[in-house]
Amino acid sequence: MRLTSSSLKLIVMSMKTIHLKYCLFFLLLFSCDSDSIVSNTPFTPINIDFNIIGSGKISLTGTSMDVLPGNYVLTNQNDWTVLLSKINAANPDTTQSFNTNVNFNDFIVVALFDQERSGGGNSIFVTSIIENQTQIGITVGLQTGGIINVMQQAFQLVKIPKTTKAITFQ
Repeated sequence: MRLTSSSLKLIVMSMKTIHLKYCLFFLLLFSCDSDSIVSNTPFTPINIDFNIIGSGKISLTGTSMDVLPGNYVLTNQNDWTVLLSKINAANPDTTQSFNTNVNFNDFIVVALFDQERSGGGNSIFVTSIIENQTQIGITVGLQTGGIINVMQQAFQLVKIPKTTKAITFQ
């Protein structure tokens, strides 16, 4: 078999095409590796909007405290229903005026419960929710006061968009 100049050109062009295809393949392969992508742009914290479902005080006179003080993240309907039942057990119909319909496919509920205190001016509330690169930070405010000698537990229930990031409270 004898190679002519036209067949030699054809072979060279085919090899260049193959070489180009391999180069493009490896370029795409390594450029799509998320570990090799380095961003020079720092993450900017984002304010997360939240909806207040309701807030109030559970009167503890003559009842046992079913909801321990603390901050809770509820991600399903069953836990939400149990919590609402506990709130209403101490004070029937406390949550009647709240919008308690939550689609847990899209949202989660954050529930804040203060310790039991005497006085009428106690409240607990979310002051801000900030999304950082690895977590959601919720800042909790507390107001105490009043002269009423009744034991009460302040609470607030808020709804935020569903997230897979860890939630921390400050």
